[in-house]
Amino acid sequence: MSAVGNMWQTDRSRLIGLVGLAGVGVAVAALLLNLGFFFEPGVGEVLGGLAHHAFVLGCLLILTSGSRTVSLATLGVFWLIGVWSVYAVAYLLETQLASLFGAEIEGEFQVVWLGPFLEETLKLLPVAIFLLLAGRSGYRHPSISDGLLLGFMVGAGVSFHEDADFGEILVSGDGWGAAKPWSLIFPTVSPLESYFALNHALWGALSGLSIGAAVMLRHWRWAWPIALAGPLLAFTNHLMANQFTTSEFGTQFLLNRASGSGVPWFYQTIRDLTIGGRLPMLVLIGGAVAVVAVEWLILRWVAKRDRTFPPLPFARIPQMVGRSTSWPGIARLLAADRYMCLRRYVYFAGWRTTRSGGPAFVTDADYAQLISLAAWLQVLPAATAAPVAPGPPPHLQPVAEAPLASDAPADGA
Repeated sequence: MSAVGNMWQTDRSRLIGLVGLAGVGVAVAALLLNLGFFFEPGVGEVLGGLAHHAFVLGCLLILTSGSRTVSLATLGVFWLIGVWSVYAVAYLLETQLASLFGAEIEGEFQVVWLGPFLEETLKLLPVAIFLLLAGRSGYRHPSISDGLLLGFMVGAGVSFHEDADFGEILVSGDGWGAAKPWSLIFPTVSPLESYFALNHALWGALSGLSIGAAVMLRHWRWAWPIALAGPLLAFTNHLMANQFTTSEFGTQFLLNRASGSGVPWFYQTIRDLTIGGRLPMLVLIGGAVAVVAVEWLILRWVAKRDRTFPPLPFARIPQMVGRSTSWPGIARLLAADRYMCLRRYVYFAGWRTTRSGGPAFVTDADYAQLISLAAWLQVLPAATAAPVAPGPPPHLQPVAEAPLASDAPADGA
């Protein structure tokens, strides 16, 4: 029965992979077929908006270069999820619920309250599902900063589609010349004059960072409230941004603090508690830096106890990038990225399960792949990559995988 179960798991993984690949193909094809719609704001404007997001993504990739476990291809998939799945479902639910409640689609209830709640929930949902399912098996575990990156990509995809719907670059940010704090680092901040709004990509990053921390630290009692902090800040910031662009108070909202101004008390409370919208940005920046530092300590803690998989020397990465002008160079660079991500994936699982009192596992397939990649990248001596690999360290105990039907011995053998 175990062999049958293992075959089912393998076949199911392959099926999921094929379905996912087909979904990516359909999403990319739909994107290409609708280029006219997506470039309706103007080619220069759209490319500028994409450049804003690409710049912030580059900064985040540099910041998380020592802790990321998700591949660049996975980040691209989550961008497509934001462009199509999240945006389409959010639009459908908003219109249906607005009709159900008898609210106007452009009214305050839908735009200021229902829209932000649904959009922030739907942006967080694929990130939460990925992080929870990835860590469920016990022998691997995504990093906290993976949530930051995945959430950012989903939000960036939503911004790309929403800009096209508006017919102008409205939600991709003010750019590098905006008169706002951190606009040079985060050109995706919202073009509001009197309130600091993060916008879709950074709202998604804030929520993803929060759920990533909760999933990694879920063996501690106080960890799960962390999962609510990021989405709450994202929702209230989104709510206030929409309120500014639709309400009668307009850009005078922040400037008028008089009690008799007619501004509802809850808007004033949110404004003051979030320091005019700056608190979410401070939490995002401070949380990202703190998380990267914590993840570095975690990996260092595990590496001291396991020297089977050495880190790739940092000095070799620029060399690989410089040689990536050829197909062999690109293949080696991708192999290096795969090795580093898989190594961290396993090490994070080792730390989390050790802290929670459970065993850490690495499958024979993953162990063999790590050894093979390390030898090819010349991180390990060639002898280490012999067909019969040495056993893993005690705290990374292998899980034997049953042979596939084609490899199983015949009856009576």
